[in-house]
Amino acid sequence: MTQMDSENGCVFEGALTLDDFARHLPHGFDVPKGVGTLRVHFEYDPASPPAGGIPHLLSISVYDPAGARGTRHNNADQSVVISADYASPGYLPGQIEEGRWTVEIDTHRILAPGQVRYRITVEWSADAPEPPEPAVASVEARYEPGPGWFRGDLHGHSLHSDAGWSVEEFEADAQRRGLDFAFLTDHNTVSGLRDLSTSNRGRTFIFAGVELSTFFGHCLVLGTDRHIDWRIKDGETMAARVAEIQAEGMLFVIAHPMARGHPWCTGCTWQYPDVYPGPATHVEVWNRAWSIPHNEHALQLYYGWLGRGCKVFATCGSDTHGPNGRDQAGYNIVFAQALTQREILAAIQKGRSYLSSGPEVGIDAHTETGEIFGMGQSVSKPVTSVSIDISRAPPGSTLRLITASPGNGGASLAHEVGLVADTRLEFDQVDLALTTFLTVEVRDANRQLCAMTNPIFLGQDTQDTE
Repeated sequence: MTQMDSENGCVFEGALTLDDFARHLPHGFDVPKGVGTLRVHFEYDPASPPAGGIPHLLSISVYDPAGARGTRHNNADQSVVISADYASPGYLPGQIEEGRWTVEIDTHRILAPGQVRYRITVEWSADAPEPPEPAVASVEARYEPGPGWFRGDLHGHSLHSDAGWSVEEFEADAQRRGLDFAFLTDHNTVSGLRDLSTSNRGRTFIFAGVELSTFFGHCLVLGTDRHIDWRIKDGETMAARVAEIQAEGMLFVIAHPMARGHPWCTGCTWQYPDVYPGPATHVEVWNRAWSIPHNEHALQLYYGWLGRGCKVFATCGSDTHGPNGRDQAGYNIVFAQALTQREILAAIQKGRSYLSSGPEVGIDAHTETGEIFGMGQSVSKPVTSVSIDISRAPPGSTLRLITASPGNGGASLAHEVGLVADTRLEFDQVDLALTTFLTVEVRDANRQLCAMTNPIFLGQDTQDTE
């Protein structure tokens, strides 16, 4: 790597080899006092190897003397402008402080034969650009109903990372889908959340989050509007990062753990053995359309964790990047005390939710003393029967009661019933002494999942029984 400095900037040039794959490569420079605007342009060649059709995947992150100023994951536009009042999508505005700045190349994917030439051009000036005019916001009154079932999406993107639409378009689409809430979870950046001041005014609440997209797995952090360091470097562990996130009251979700990985989607498969699940309490088992093969694999992985005695809850997300491709997507149906970010996350944290593309489903466990326990709850008393309510299932659907499989740490099919109408089912022939959890699936006529509940845990101390 070579560096050429001038009075108003610097240029870095170099080449990336196969040895640079899955690395964070810093390029440091000193910014003088009195700078109003910093501009960075990153280019590399070739964009793809000579054969195969899959491009290299490189992005840049910017750090000022105090910390992160953002990144824009998997986006063709690698030009960055940062000033006190404006920043390019993916990056955060703020004063251009004097001192050591860093532009880091994040090498998510370098394919054979390597030898990717790159150039980083950094320029600064005393003037600051005029910020763009704010979007005109809806003036529709907000509503905040209290306790009830709310339908929402935990996973979605905007042009602040690799999606093709604005935050305003993201929100408008969530309203068209009839959602009560949706989390904006751009890759490795929270810069899109600043646009919520103009867009977050309709009947759908947009809540704060981020998708940490590391080289060895993706995860959602829900309930944060600040930058979370997404890099897991040598000497660091994902388990420690999870503990930090949870200590601050945020919700950590393993995203699409069995998704197709390198080179098609580098980093998309979960590969952290210390969080498998380890300290993680939530996993996205349904990502985009259910028919995508990795979802069934993720569900069976999840059942394996439950069968081993892990108390883990299931989530889903459309992973939306635009207006198309959401057929068969599942949504989280959450019972919360109010339609606020805090209460929605509190309910999801307890597993008070089910996943559905349309059907409504519930499960209750009844004890011999008359107590009733629902999704997400734990019961240590003997359970005498299980009741299941189901409505709006598509024609030809099947309801399946899933329990632990004794001896092999997986899941077992306890009952399977064809559905012809909305109904309430009662089961008292389940050998509840041999299982550690109960959950329900609804499968359509093609055996595609269209709903599932979070578990009721058996034989455990009850911590939450209201």
